[in-house]
Amino acid sequence: MPSWSLAIEGARREVGALKGALPKARRIAWFGYFTVREFLSTAMLVPFALRSATARTRVTSETVGRLLGSRARVQRRRYRDLERNMVDVYTPKPTELHDRLGSKGQGLPVVLFVHGGVWSSGELWHYSAMGEDLASQGCVVVVATYNFYPQVSVEHQVKDVKDAIDWTERNCESFGGNREDVTLVGHSSGAHLSLMAVLEGATSRQCPRSVVLMAGVYDIAKHYEYERRRGVHSMSAMERAHGGEENFARFSPALLLGGESVLGPGTSSDIEDRERQRAELMAEEPEGVCERMRSAGLVLEGGDSGPGRAAGAKKNNERFGSLPEIHLMSGLRDNVVPWYWSQELALVLRENEFSFRNTVYSEADHLSFIGCFNRGEGENAIREDLIEIFLKKRRASQRVR
Repeated sequence: MPSWSLAIEGARREVGALKGALPKARRIAWFGYFTVREFLSTAMLVPFALRSATARTRVTSETVGRLLGSRARVQRRRYRDLERNMVDVYTPKPTELHDRLGSKGQGLPVVLFVHGGVWSSGELWHYSAMGEDLASQGCVVVVATYNFYPQVSVEHQVKDVKDAIDWTERNCESFGGNREDVTLVGHSSGAHLSLMAVLEGATSRQCPRSVVLMAGVYDIAKHYEYERRRGVHSMSAMERAHGGEENFARFSPALLLGGESVLGPGTSSDIEDRERQRAELMAEEPEGVCERMRSAGLVLEGGDSGPGRAAGAKKNNERFGSLPEIHLMSGLRDNVVPWYWSQELALVLRENEFSFRNTVYSEADHLSFIGCFNRGEGENAIREDLIEIFLKKRRASQRVR
């Protein structure tokens, strides 16, 4: 079932649950307004969709791929038996795969990507440009989708991601990958689900080697307040997918790691202050932004520990064991998931002595993290940093870019 039809089904259920013609009419009118607004903003996604569709044609058709010079191939597999338990596996084309593996046959780095979509939408083909690009660089790329709200809740989605991780670890070698060199990557709600899956399996799993979290939500209650400020909280699937506000803390990685004692509760006035600060930063030249954010301590440096750790740090370390290194990425111009949620998670990780790296991109918005592939416009900072992490060309440092 296409993800857009699930969104329609969710809206239908919500309207049906209301009593009285007037409340139903108001909610239908709101859905109509929001849909038009989102449709207009979606026009910005057209170039991304065209690149993805073109890449999909290249990697699925051997003839087209040969004519257009594609260096990757894709295969679809199922990691469990429910409708959306599927992955697309991108590999370098056979001749290049053989050359890259060489005589030692150690296997290529593996990238497992979990997409976003407000816990309720997304299609595998959307990420074809990413899969093709990274596979051509010498990675085995596994793009995973999962079951959506309203079919399932976030609790089930976390289990889907854990199953996708397990499947990748068991099967990546058959595609030329190295099971000891898997990087889990999540974007937006996919970053939230990825971190939840890692925390739930932290004491029993060797895979993944590292985790990249791009523009993610880590404290659900705070982001709900942010959505309320934007006027999208009633349309967003987030509250319903989590089973109501009473479950927000249960599915908030920052709080599970003891973040409440470090960060405190978020309020509407806190968000207003941060948004004013963000507007001031965006008004500056990029070079000025970098210097100001560094000097003001707005981008927390990565590392393994910090001064004045909370009393619960040792307890949390014992609870979750040794987490893989976490790379946080966020965009200053992101209006969907603000950059400061990643900064808050960085504070919690430092307080608990977990290893991390934290990068804010001064020119990036929410789409930048998935739209930076196959663009044909030279170096792109996000893409460059991701390839460095996956291929370990050099250790990505904490910085503003």
